[in-house]
Amino acid sequence: MKRKIYFVGIKGTGMSGLAIIYKNLGYDVVGSDVEKKFFTEDSILKNKIKIYNGFSIENIKKEMPIDFAITSNAWTSNVETIFLKENGIKVLTYPEAVSLIFNNSFGIAICGTHGKSTTTAFLGKIFEISNLKTTVLVGSPVKDWESNVYFSGSDYFILEADEYKNAFLNYKPKIIILTSLDYDHPDFFKTKKEYKESFIKFFRKLTGPKILISYHKFKLPKIKQIKLKYNPKIKFDFYAPGEHWQKNLQLVYKFCDIFEKKFKIENFKNNFFLALKEFKGVKRRFDILSENPILVDDYGHHPKELISFYNSLKLKFKNKNIYLIFQPHTYSRTEALFEEFKNAFKKIKNLIIFKTFSSAREGENKEIELKIKKLKNEIGFKYFDDREKLKEFLIKKIKRIKNIVIATCGAGDIYEILEEIKGIKNK
Repeated sequence: MKRKIYFVGIKGTGMSGLAIIYKNLGYDVVGSDVEKKFFTEDSILKNKIKIYNGFSIENIKKEMPIDFAITSNAWTSNVETIFLKENGIKVLTYPEAVSLIFNNSFGIAICGTHGKSTTTAFLGKIFEISNLKTTVLVGSPVKDWESNVYFSGSDYFILEADEYKNAFLNYKPKIIILTSLDYDHPDFFKTKKEYKESFIKFFRKLTGPKILISYHKFKLPKIKQIKLKYNPKIKFDFYAPGEHWQKNLQLVYKFCDIFEKKFKIENFKNNFFLALKEFKGVKRRFDILSENPILVDDYGHHPKELISFYNSLKLKFKNKNIYLIFQPHTYSRTEALFEEFKNAFKKIKNLIIFKTFSSAREGENKEIELKIKKLKNEIGFKYFDDREKLKEFLIKKIKRIKNIVIATCGAGDIYEILEEIKGIKNK
């Protein structure tokens, strides 16, 4: 009889991907979530996984016996989670459940402040082309797979390893690619030092062959560190322009070089170039949603990501009028990185700031919002806290300005406005 796993919060991006992986590994998988429709549902149902809409003790009772359950961070105090624990059923967190598979595979972890999702997906594409039995789990939907997960076996596991709440400390990778290291998640990591130390703890989790590929050097004896120096003369033909993409591609190419030589994988480096031609990208990462008007969305929410996205827009859409709407994500991040955000805002022409998207972890912080508004006159950006008024403003701009590009940037819900203005034709 198949072992049964119950997922509390199955529609979440990571949770849905993990549910599909466990299903492919031969488990009986079932789960529950809120009634709201999520983009992940199609891939869950396609994999013949049953979803309960809404949380209830009755859901659990119907599915007994359950071998173990998995809950997302959002639902640790959920009615179902409590009932499962009270009935002696082991409940794992998402990273704990990922680690059960990852730590028993040849684990390759992609970590860093920026660029994790695309780097993970692109490396996964190379493994797919190479016909290696691989599991890939990404924090966002990958266009090539119409899902955030790829599964052809579990010899290799390529994972987007998230640092938030030290989730990645559950994993024991063989190889780590570190894309970048800039202070973030100040609601959890109280200082830059604490943030960096968490990564160093993760690097110490490396098991044989213990390879770390990055642009940095750390005091880590017994770990083989491959420190790259970025070469701006090398330009890979990628779907999105910009130096930050090129930096991550050079890390992946170095991985391919090492992997082919060390593990005798034929044509692996060559498959890097095949992947460049085929790779369609990750949703919400320099995501062009419309050509007339040109609408582009990006998930960037850190000051460095905001500037990188803006620079990419200028490279891609030369001689066009770019209007960039940024929605800050969490008050704690805005407060901790305020000066960096201020400097970024100064560099962006036709910048629009929309009211902060706060997380469930924090209430509204009127003081920080007021601080952003006060910058409006100093820097000269537009500020909106009303979605309809912003929509009206954008429609007028589309109708009046030739060669307009409207872009949204942020980890909140600002991208939804692009769907609302999609049908408005530019002159």
